[in-house]
Amino acid sequence: MTITASRYTRLLMVLVIPLLALGFLTAKFLLPYERFVTVLCMPAFAGGTENCRNVGPLNGALYEHVKKDFNAWFDVRIAPWDSNATITYYAGASNRMVTTAEIHEARPFYWYGSDVANYMRGLAGKIAVIQLGIEGGRRSMVEGDQVFLYCNSLNYDLTSGSYWSDCFGNGWGGPVTFTVAGRQDRAMLDQLQAAIGREIERKEADYQLYQVVVYPIFLYAFLVLSALAWLTMKAVLFVRAG
Repeated sequence: MTITASRYTRLLMVLVIPLLALGFLTAKFLLPYERFVTVLCMPAFAGGTENCRNVGPLNGALYEHVKKDFNAWFDVRIAPWDSNATITYYAGASNRMVTTAEIHEARPFYWYGSDVANYMRGLAGKIAVIQLGIEGGRRSMVEGDQVFLYCNSLNYDLTSGSYWSDCFGNGWGGPVTFTVAGRQDRAMLDQLQAAIGREIERKEADYQLYQVVVYPIFLYAFLVLSALAWLTMKAVLFVRAG
């Protein structure tokens, strides 16, 4: 039976959905894409920017190698936090200091009692120096209006310029919400947020490319084989005609 253009078009219309479904199943079960990215950041040596990179699997060889470059790290999370996001991530950054933090709220972890809650509420309104990344088990120091906090996380709130960190003192600990007044501090935190966002966007772009390539891969194969069959047929007819 001769395959005409109209017959080929009808055949393609019949096969397109099964071929796409086969590509989807292949992507899901045989060639699954790792939709998790681990990002570690450290200050760049020049230019005042952040050096963030995808370090592969969490606790993998490259991750452990990079972590050795600094003695202390802290976790970073950027709002909004969507557990159903296309790409999920863990981000960490090397220790650094915020010198102009204005504390708006301080709450204890749930296992502390009312005495700790009362103590931490007293931090609200104070100006603090915050060390992000705790080295050697150090603890926060509060002496009157002199506040130096050691914290092991940085969370970017939905409100621009607002952050909260898990901070620890002697016999107390919990999330501390703050803003920063210093231009350099704000620039540093903005650069860190932007650099992590770029790494996540790169992972999202890579995943989109993966979808474009893998999901229709059997459709691509059918089109390529069809083109090769057509060229072969034309070559045979040309040889016979000669």
